[in-house]
Amino acid sequence: MSMNLRPYQSEGADFLADTSTRAALLADEPGLGKTRQAIAAADTIGAKRILVLCYAIAKSHWQREFQELQAIKRPIQVLSSQRDMIPDKLGEPRVVIANYDLIQQKDQPLRKKLYLQQWDTLILDEAHVLKNPDAKKTRYIYGKTLDGKTGLVSRADNVFVLTGTPMPNHAGELWTHFNALAPDLIPDPLRPNTPLSYLNYLQRYATIEATPWGNKITGSKNLQDLNKRLAPFMLRRRKKDVLKDLPPLDFVLYPLTLETPPSYDHSLDSADDDQLEYILSKPGAISTVRRVLGEAKAVPATTLAVSELEADPTIKIILFAHHLSVLDLMHQAFRNAGFKVAQIDGRTPPAERDLAIEAFQHHSEYRVFLGQTTAAGTSITLHASSNVLIVEPSFVPKDNVQAASRAHRFGQKNSVLVRYLYVPDTLDERVIRILLRKTRAIATVLDDDVVNLGAPV
Repeated sequence: MSMNLRPYQSEGADFLADTSTRAALLADEPGLGKTRQAIAAADTIGAKRILVLCYAIAKSHWQREFQELQAIKRPIQVLSSQRDMIPDKLGEPRVVIANYDLIQQKDQPLRKKLYLQQWDTLILDEAHVLKNPDAKKTRYIYGKTLDGKTGLVSRADNVFVLTGTPMPNHAGELWTHFNALAPDLIPDPLRPNTPLSYLNYLQRYATIEATPWGNKITGSKNLQDLNKRLAPFMLRRRKKDVLKDLPPLDFVLYPLTLETPPSYDHSLDSADDDQLEYILSKPGAISTVRRVLGEAKAVPATTLAVSELEADPTIKIILFAHHLSVLDLMHQAFRNAGFKVAQIDGRTPPAERDLAIEAFQHHSEYRVFLGQTTAAGTSITLHASSNVLIVEPSFVPKDNVQAASRAHRFGQKNSVLVRYLYVPDTLDERVIRILLRKTRAIATVLDDDVVNLGAPV
């Protein structure tokens, strides 16, 4: 394999690659590197034709991870619309990356093209989106489709199911996964060689309450029995289980998918890294370009955060930016999505700063913190979250470490994951890579071995 895996990641890759089973569910807590474990597993089994289904916002992330980590060199094709075409039959190695929305409707041509292939490996990222047995995408991927064919999983030799929240609300949401991929794990006691039906499964593992509007699933039961039965199929580790393998503060790069490329002055594109680093050291450097790129990232960054907040109702997220306009765009987007936001920037009076910190730290309904790096990057504690997104980094690397350290404080129980969000193939990517390199150099001089800088997740 072409990557250095932490011990628990090697274990996860081996679990996915186990040839004694056709499918496996890797349910590691978010931030533990399920993407790289899946790529390592695909390399281990020698998979040549790979299909990745994911959220639209994650397609660039998967593309970059395959480009940087795969040991078997496969061309990578990212599908973005129904106009994108692939051959009727793939002969040569290829990684195809598509978002779930592209295959929702029966008459979509890409859906038919994907079904015609025989895939070595199908990777289902954020697979909790398939928890509803009646949803169109679930039926297309896992079960009988509307045209009577078997699901897409029947066209794959191996299936890797990835989700940090395999049952976001209750145990009933696991049924679609094992019923399609490991039906022998929970058989019907009255009908030999028949998997337990959905209704019988709910009766055994879910608590159901009668309401005036019909029966409602309110929780889970018999979880020890369920966990024991699913052990051959599902592997889950939490951060606290593998802390010895994690740096307390972990900085990584994360690409964002933008529907429309940002428009900015490209005069600096020809500058080499040394010239660009010199320019960045000047006060007010490339301020207009910086703002335009930040504003272009605001809504995609919010979309990424919202997808994770909706997938796991227990987490909170911190986002840092430089420009007030970027913070305001994100604030409005979060409010539109129904989330309460605590925010501190240069406009925030001292009394309101304390209220914002109190709300985020101690009130469950405030799950988002927006901070301007210069105003909220020091002297406050935000350890209610271990998930930090740097939307616009400071040009002073020390400031970004200081901002991230708001979560990495005394009382934090998890390793803190800090993601630098960038727009691939733009000046934004070059600037952020330079900043990470400078931060790494600073850490080396200071012998700071508690920070892992730039390693992909």
